[in-house]
Amino acid sequence: MINTAPTRYDRSALIHAYLDAVEELSKLHGKTGEEAEAEYASWSASAVTRSKTRLAYLHGLEELFGVVLRLPTGPGPITTVGSVSPALLMFLRSTAQSYHAIQTPFSGYLEATLLVRKMEEAGIWDAVSDNSDRMRRTTDDLRQQHLELLDTVLSAVLGDKADLVYELDDPAAAAIVRPEHGNPWDDW
Repeated sequence: MINTAPTRYDRSALIHAYLDAVEELSKLHGKTGEEAEAEYASWSASAVTRSKTRLAYLHGLEELFGVVLRLPTGPGPITTVGSVSPALLMFLRSTAQSYHAIQTPFSGYLEATLLVRKMEEAGIWDAVSDNSDRMRRTTDDLRQQHLELLDTVLSAVLGDKADLVYELDDPAAAAIVRPEHGNPWDDW
């Protein structure tokens, strides 16, 4: 089954789409357009599809809410994007990047059985486990605080559209585009 976009679009959906898009742009090292397509050449097909889908999904939600959350990527002065302050957009982006930087020493492990076994053999697993649990709780709290901060800033960026909720039976009706139907780099 294909993962489809929700049929309820609110500020929270926009925040999560923005976080996903910022993560994809960091993997692309800020490259867009033809440079990003060249970067994609070394990626797996599924990673390219995921990345383009995330970027296209954000673009569709931006159209739905009538806002542009992206900063200019080229050289030159940052100018106002619509009525949105570039300073707020910069802070929104840095908060999203900070959110993605939150981690613990176990964050990069898909499988840590061997590591745990070695720590048990060394007699340190209980202490490491307790400390890691405390770190995980702290990082969970920190992620929640970042989401709250993103919500506050995005509320200001959206202004009178901040509390809008779109309920749609057909996501395509909300201009939620899939990569096959458009170029996600058109507006980056």
